[in-house]
Amino acid sequence: MGFMRDDFDKMDEQIKKITLQKVEEININNNIPTVADLKDNNQVHVIDATILFIDIRKSTELTDLSLPKTMVKIYRSFIRMAVDCVRKNNGVTRQFLGDRIMGVFYDEIDEAGNVLCSAVDNAINCARALQTCIVFSLNKNLKKNVCDKMISCGIGIDTGKVLVSKVGMYGLESNASKENETDCVWVSKVTNYASKYSDISNGNEIFVSEKVYEKLTDSFKQNVEWNKVIRIKNGQKYIGYCVSDFYLDYYKDLGEQFKLSSNNVATEELVLSTIVDKLNQTYDKLLLKEKKLMERENEINSDAQKNLEEKSRNLDLLNNLYDYCDSIIRSLFLQGELIKELGFRKIMELLGLFYKVGELKGEDIYEVENSILAQLIDIYNILGSYVDSFNYMIRMIENSSWVLIREETVIWARNNNKSYKIRHEIEKRINENKGTAKEKEWGRYLDEVLKILEEK
Repeated sequence: MGFMRDDFDKMDEQIKKITLQKVEEININNNIPTVADLKDNNQVHVIDATILFIDIRKSTELTDLSLPKTMVKIYRSFIRMAVDCVRKNNGVTRQFLGDRIMGVFYDEIDEAGNVLCSAVDNAINCARALQTCIVFSLNKNLKKNVCDKMISCGIGIDTGKVLVSKVGMYGLESNASKENETDCVWVSKVTNYASKYSDISNGNEIFVSEKVYEKLTDSFKQNVEWNKVIRIKNGQKYIGYCVSDFYLDYYKDLGEQFKLSSNNVATEELVLSTIVDKLNQTYDKLLLKEKKLMERENEINSDAQKNLEEKSRNLDLLNNLYDYCDSIIRSLFLQGELIKELGFRKIMELLGLFYKVGELKGEDIYEVENSILAQLIDIYNILGSYVDSFNYMIRMIENSSWVLIREETVIWARNNNKSYKIRHEIEKRINENKGTAKEKEWGRYLDEVLKILEEK
């Protein structure tokens, strides 16, 4: 039978009708619509919502290595768990895409209009529940009962206005045997970004937008190691906050953890063997332009305005190059396997280029390094250059509001009779912050160092 000319003409008329029809917006507060609530027209519901996506890491590889019946058990268990976690945190599940699920949350409001619990708090509670269930229940049962399998998931969250509309098609004209194939779509940057955040988050990690982080209540920020990060995918830069292994408060009572190592998925644009070469080419072109500009300035003074404009364009190029280097370096943070794969030479090329561009901009190199101290500690620690990692750790203690403690570097310091320096500098920060919240925070860093030294 196929798609005949008559079918094409009818479809063409329907598309014309949709594209000509005005889009009517209906604002709603705390009632998330279902497919049945929506009309098959250009009428959309507008809601303030927080969107959560959870996505299984390396699901294609998992499917390739598993029997279909095994995947049935994995997907059914995963989806049942996800729906339960969303429901228990006052959200609804609205999309099932096999290895990816979308949860929608809204502010809980009493009759007087007071917010009882915010949408972002509900979403974070849901994310914590999901991580807890995966590590302490789902993986435990999969490993024991389903061919030794385990999964890890990335979670992305964003918040803002979302448009909801019905899409699809009712049964084939008057043929009652044909089912209605309709659903609703969630149209907004919020939905798109939450989905992207789940893509670029690592296993066992929650990635939230800056807007979500700002709206979180303090209880979700205190004593929790949120890291501001920049990640790149398909040439697009994403800025947000990440936290790993953020479980529910009672997780210590749940027994053994069943957790896969954190797998980096945000590296599509971070094949540095190519990127560093491109950056170096751009840098060389920039130097050539600067050289020609200087020669022209020595020859001609009458075209001062043109020279000024050329300098301005060069400065824009420098700033873009500097920001791009900075974003790549920050994207390497906590990506141990990627750093090892790239190796010492490529990483040093990137850092060297970053410093050169900073110097050309007139930046103080010491301050340039200070802006990426955590990344430098992490990179040199992973590459086994512990003396550099140690020196940057000391500098971070002296100059920053926090410090990244790396176990291997602390052990190296002890073996080389330098661990006293770490303790001494942290104790200085404790004394400087007497009577403030920072005193406790620096105290925790000291406890972390002492624990490493005692255990090893």
